[in-house]
Amino acid sequence: MGRNAKVAGRGSLLARAASIAGRRESLLVVDLADLYRATGRETDAERILRDAIFRSPDAAAARHALGLGLIRQKRYDEAVEQLELAAEYAADEPRYAYVVCVAFLLMRSSARLASQSA
Repeated sequence: MGRNAKVAGRGSLLARAASIAGRRESLLVVDLADLYRATGRETDAERILRDAIFRSPDAAAARHALGLGLIRQKRYDEAVEQLELAAEYAADEPRYAYVVCVAFLLMRSSARLASQSA
């Protein structure tokens, strides 16, 4: 194996290790966000989730958690966007796709109720 092949191999190993570390960090951030939410600190939860997504745009768990938080705040359009991206980045997680469907139903139901009360 030549020097260039060894360097390329190390680069892909480092990229893979960084990806794994990013996923683990994302899960820790989700846990911390859950703790913040449970103690009434929704703003802090949203901030750290958005920061995690900024650092790792394909962080599906962080996007999923952010989407759920946005649903609780009735910010359905933003929630659906985050949930769809989570489902896209983690296509092997069927629960993410399921939650997108539930979010659409909530959004539609909310719009229907708003139009009836207007």
